[in-house]
Amino acid sequence: MSLEGGDNIQEELTDQYGIPIRYIGMTSFEVEKIWKDEIDIVREEILNKIKLYETEVEQNRRECYVERCMDFEWARTKEYRDLSKDVKKKMNQHIAGLYILDLPDWGVELMDKARAKYREFNIQHPGEEFDFDIHVKDPLDKLIWGNIGEELVFQRLTPTNLELLTEEEINSVIG
Repeated sequence: MSLEGGDNIQEELTDQYGIPIRYIGMTSFEVEKIWKDEIDIVREEILNKIKLYETEVEQNRRECYVERCMDFEWARTKEYRDLSKDVKKKMNQHIAGLYILDLPDWGVELMDKARAKYREFNIQHPGEEFDFDIHVKDPLDKLIWGNIGEELVFQRLTPTNLELLTEEEINSVIG
């Protein structure tokens, strides 16, 4: 995810979120990589502010996907539900290096982070299946993961002659 923007976004990030100017344009993941093991109270506070902003961005993105689902009848189809399940499976295969996905720019960083988690998990639990939803606990990462999935589903769905899902089925897909 990129936090790039003009002067207005910079002012918002410093005024509303208290993010120092030198960290504008960097994601929390990038800041953590720079700092590595040197986290102290001030740095932790800055990271939390960046993550707060990132969470709001991702929640807004999620709301857009939910609205998009509700705006289109084809989002209530069996094809949508099946494609959602398939995309989740392919995302897990992508981080395992078994499948290549065309990711949105804002999702590449998380997938790299997920790939590192997968490798770590695989060393500790050889032969066991890694599932991002189960093995990653960070709420922001889970939110970005879900948004990547929705983006990939919408990239692949075509709204033509699809069998409609019930309200219960569509709610189970979009949460």
